[in-house]
Amino acid sequence: MQILPAKNGSPTLLHGKTWLHSRYNPEAEAEKYIASRELAQDITHFILIECALGYIIPVLRARFPGSVIVSLHVDRERCNCTESFKADVERYPETPSAIRNMLERVIPEDARIKIIEWRPSLSVYPKEYRSLLETAADFLTFHTLNKRTAAYFEQRWKKNVEYNTAVFNRFVCLKPDPEARFPVVVAAAGPGLMRSLPEIKKKRDCVYLVAVSSALAALYEHGIRPDMVAATDGGFWALPHLFTLGRYGAGTYPVIAVSLNARLPSSLRDAPLLPISDGSAFQNARMKTLRVPFLVLPQRGTVSAAALDVAFVLTRGPVYVAGLDLRDHDVISHASPHAFETLFRLQSNRLAPYYHEAYARSRLNAESNTQAVYVSWFQNNLARYAARLIALGDNHPLFAGMRSETIAETGMKGSPAFETFTPSPDTIVTTG
Repeated sequence: MQILPAKNGSPTLLHGKTWLHSRYNPEAEAEKYIASRELAQDITHFILIECALGYIIPVLRARFPGSVIVSLHVDRERCNCTESFKADVERYPETPSAIRNMLERVIPEDARIKIIEWRPSLSVYPKEYRSLLETAADFLTFHTLNKRTAAYFEQRWKKNVEYNTAVFNRFVCLKPDPEARFPVVVAAAGPGLMRSLPEIKKKRDCVYLVAVSSALAALYEHGIRPDMVAATDGGFWALPHLFTLGRYGAGTYPVIAVSLNARLPSSLRDAPLLPISDGSAFQNARMKTLRVPFLVLPQRGTVSAAALDVAFVLTRGPVYVAGLDLRDHDVISHASPHAFETLFRLQSNRLAPYYHEAYARSRLNAESNTQAVYVSWFQNNLARYAARLIALGDNHPLFAGMRSETIAETGMKGSPAFETFTPSPDTIVTTG
């Protein structure tokens, strides 16, 4: 790679026989390139893919003042931008999951995003360039889906937040312990959980158990009481899962790690809530109004991923995952018993037998590929969990390459420490 002067005196780059910028006038080339793009004026964030010396950056700043520019590079040493062409965020070679997590941190939920490539770089760095582009495109897909979901459910979520903050007043705050090394089991509600239940029950005293709300019925039915429940679903169908706590856990409720836009039954008004914000302006503002501490965790779109995030906040020890099938097994979609299973059985009759309806539903799920978005998320993020995540029993095949072990009887069971908060103007607000 050579840095050479162009005809107008500005620096340009030459790699072999490939010019990464015009050898005559790089600034004019950048102006012409951006002018040729159909860019909506409401774009708030740009993601640049290896823009080399960054001539398009000042052009974007002039056309979109106030926008945030994130520049992803494949080569730190050879394509280091000059100071005048620095983006707001510069990121050099890292794992796709690290890039993805960075984009989640710096780009808000309501952002209008545009990916801009600098195609001459593709011929110089084909593999690395494509990797960056795929990572950025994958992030944009999920960001768009989350934004559409938020727009669709916004009014319902706001009603849930207002209702929950009016009814519930027992909040707990996690006391961080950097020395915590106790093992945690995250129980998801896939059919594979059934094979793991004997192991979980046998080693129950050796672990801290976090259950997604849809796994509660299967756990309690087999005599297993969770230490914590993850409940982040804002839909009406989330309620039947949490009714299980009223039947089995009344008076001895586990901590409920909950997004305040989740649908919660009033029967749990005495349960301790560990509040979570997805980082949205609305949730953060509401939590600060309540003046209670809360965790800030990214919106994942699936309760199982949120439960894993919580588990990794609780401990620096191993995290076992069970029942994360992310698929139907023939007519079985969840561990049994399951709240939906009960409802479907009540609705069945001789003209619409339960197994016929279950089979039709499983076929519909398979054809619509409803789980694909979750599978894709885990595929792209497993690397950040791999060092401490252990597959327990049957899970989705994408976990096949991970450690698969029984629960170690280390005698190291521990519990996170919580402090109770009641909403009050005098309570200090902290975020995590």
